[in-house]
Amino acid sequence: MSREEFEASPWDTAKESSAPKQIVLQFPSNGVSLGIIAAGTLVVLVAAGFMFASSVSNEAIASTLDTDGDGVSDPDDVFPGDASEWRDTDFDGTGDNSDLDDDGDGYSDFDELQRCLPHSDALDFSDYPFDTDGDGVCNTIDDDDDGDGFSDEIDQFPLDGTEWYDTDGDGIGNTLDTDDDNDGYPDVYDDLPLDPTDWSDLDGDGLGDIIDADDDGDTYGDLIDEFPRNALEWIDFDGDGIGDNADLDDDDDGVSDDEDVNDHSDSAIALTIHSFELMDSLDIFDDVSEIYFCVEVNGVNIGCSPTAEEQNYYSMTSFSSIEINSFFFYDLPEQTSLHTIELSVWDSDPFLDDRVDINSDDNQETFVFQLNSSIAVVSEQHSVTASGVGDNDGYDGILEFSYEFKDLRVMNNPAFEWVFNYETYTLQLDFEYSLYRDFKMLDHSTNSWDDYQRFVTPSEHYVIDLATTLRDMAISSGYDTDFGIATFLLAFVGSIPYQYDIDGMGVNEYPKYPIEMLWEHAGDCEDAAALYLSLIESIGFDGVLMLLLVKSSENEDWGGHAMPVVHIPGHAGGEGVELSDPSKSGQVYLFAEATAWYDGYSGIGENNWYAMDEIHLYDVE
Repeated sequence: MSREEFEASPWDTAKESSAPKQIVLQFPSNGVSLGIIAAGTLVVLVAAGFMFASSVSNEAIASTLDTDGDGVSDPDDVFPGDASEWRDTDFDGTGDNSDLDDDGDGYSDFDELQRCLPHSDALDFSDYPFDTDGDGVCNTIDDDDDGDGFSDEIDQFPLDGTEWYDTDGDGIGNTLDTDDDNDGYPDVYDDLPLDPTDWSDLDGDGLGDIIDADDDGDTYGDLIDEFPRNALEWIDFDGDGIGDNADLDDDDDGVSDDEDVNDHSDSAIALTIHSFELMDSLDIFDDVSEIYFCVEVNGVNIGCSPTAEEQNYYSMTSFSSIEINSFFFYDLPEQTSLHTIELSVWDSDPFLDDRVDINSDDNQETFVFQLNSSIAVVSEQHSVTASGVGDNDGYDGILEFSYEFKDLRVMNNPAFEWVFNYETYTLQLDFEYSLYRDFKMLDHSTNSWDDYQRFVTPSEHYVIDLATTLRDMAISSGYDTDFGIATFLLAFVGSIPYQYDIDGMGVNEYPKYPIEMLWEHAGDCEDAAALYLSLIESIGFDGVLMLLLVKSSENEDWGGHAMPVVHIPGHAGGEGVELSDPSKSGQVYLFAEATAWYDGYSGIGENNWYAMDEIHLYDVE
């Protein structure tokens, strides 16, 4: 067919929309070109001057088109106009060639195909690398696979985001383990749950209490802290179990701390007169002076010396001296810190006693000093010389004495010594301070003579125990009769240092319970009587408290006195009294002077008083 015939073909009448499409392909070799003319269902191929015609559909033609010439036909090319792209696996608008994550699974194609093991399909969204914590970094390259904040190098559970450490190595992570360190203390109660050697850290300083030298962190080391697990307390001075910060009475002396000037002491003073030298005679009619000594504390007479049944003075001439060693003991009031102690020396006369001058001050004859119990040091002894020489007043004397501050929380002298039938006996007593304190805090007032009998307490356990011990000592020493036992006990009581209260000098009587005389190692006549009666009554003897007036000589004044009397069944002889009680008619109650014991002279049934009067008897049952 000629070109002219081709041009005049009936196709010329076709609609414009159906006009043939011509595609010319140029081949580089031999000047060959291929033309494709498509019109309707007819395809004419013209090549090297030849023309071929074929009948092909439009769809078939379109399926072969590759607009961008990237080798992927347009129907298969997601990017038909972009020769560099033809596929978009994850439909994110970025072709796979430039997309770093073709399948859009969150993991780069490089990681899926190269770094992550095992490899996964980079074009399969459902096939992705092993990534325990889902952080987009596969486990192979993730430093913290489970994303718990602990790197795999130190994480004992690298694939468990809830665990990372197993302190006790029991295979249960600490998060789930109720006892991480396996020390037997559950974590909820263990201050150091990761330390198997300790479980408590009271002060929260990071050091377990086992190695912490100060568990409660109160700055007082455990070795000296009486409350090592209480940061609010460190000392319990009185040992009552209550720390001093909370204790209202630190020294347990019965006086509250807000009133007690020294809440670490039950304050007392012990004073001993050692010697006296008389420089001038005081008597007009002879050159002999009858000398005695008295001590007052805060205006209260606490005793005078000497005390004897025959005479209460030393006979001295001018320029003579004597060794005395008289002991005075006094329980100081706790509410007052400054105490005034006054020593005086007297010449006893029938009508009016005279003072001996022991103070070099022209206007003072007594010696006065002060003691501050709030700052005084226990057992610190002070030696003093009180001299009246030098003031040119005459009637002078030189007194040597010493004193020391005492803490009554400790017995004044627990060692007791006495002589009986020329044999020396000793006994060491040990009582609880609380026993002494409790009795000391009781009412000691006496409004009449009837009040003294309440200080006899034979039913107290400590009295029974002491009486039993003394009775056993007597029996083991060969004194197994009632009379021997009663006399042995009298020697014990009479050997306790005696302090004499002088009537008529404004002295307020302070009778002591037996424990007070034993604890303070001192007492006067009513104290000794109460102690002796308590002892003998507790082991079955029948005793009576006798209160009376006595005088030691014709020239002495009458003075109040207390003396026990005791009934010794079957014993004959000795002086005593009988009771008006009909049930005890005919029973003699023998005198038992307990104020002092003079071995070889003192004894039951002995009466060394010059005269007695106004006798009152109180049958102690």
